[in-house]
Amino acid sequence: MVEFSTYRFVKARNFFNENIIFEKIIDWVERNKTTLINKAYFDGGKFDYVFDVEDIDDVDETIITPEPVTKQESINLIETNTLTIKSEENRAVDKIRIIGMDATFALVFVEKFKMQIQKEDHNKLFDLIINNDFTLPLCFLGNRNQLSEFFKRLRYNKLIFVAGNRKLATWIVDSFVVLDENNKIATLKFDTILDVLRRTENEPAKGNRILEEVAQYISPNKRKIPKELKK
Repeated sequence: MVEFSTYRFVKARNFFNENIIFEKIIDWVERNKTTLINKAYFDGGKFDYVFDVEDIDDVDETIITPEPVTKQESINLIETNTLTIKSEENRAVDKIRIIGMDATFALVFVEKFKMQIQKEDHNKLFDLIINNDFTLPLCFLGNRNQLSEFFKRLRYNKLIFVAGNRKLATWIVDSFVVLDENNKIATLKFDTILDVLRRTENEPAKGNRILEEVAQYISPNKRKIPKELKK
């Protein structure tokens, strides 16, 4: 729609009757669309790569630093806060992203996932994922297990990057609510969400999984075991 609208706009103002190639306009729109998406996404904050001590054995290999470190060295880094060397003033200004993803995929995620939340929350979903602006929790139109299992799939498919399941569970609890059996808003419990993220048994069956076209299901024995922070 954007491409055809842009073409008509340019054609209407082509006073010198120049030869305009439709493909060139498409290329221009695509280049600028990517630039704008990247700018909006990366202006939303820096990625939080500080691992919780409990999650040292549960991290994603795409976030590892080139230098190999032991488990104890990683714990020491966390405890002394040397992974985030910022002044207190900068910390108050900087926005931190708990979940990181490719900016282009972020737009796909918003478009697909908005069908799983209440319509009135669609704009808030864009703000949460793209702009990293959090207001009120979004209402997920499913159950807790479906929500948690979907983000687990996103993670082991390396479509999102997060410094441990505990931080992912906290983000989910802060960002979403669900409807109970009486169709009333129900908050999520951290321990319940964390259990689903860590569990490799009794996962939702195929018919109960959401958005498998976005993040495919992989059986536990075929999922790649994280190896970043080796003991």
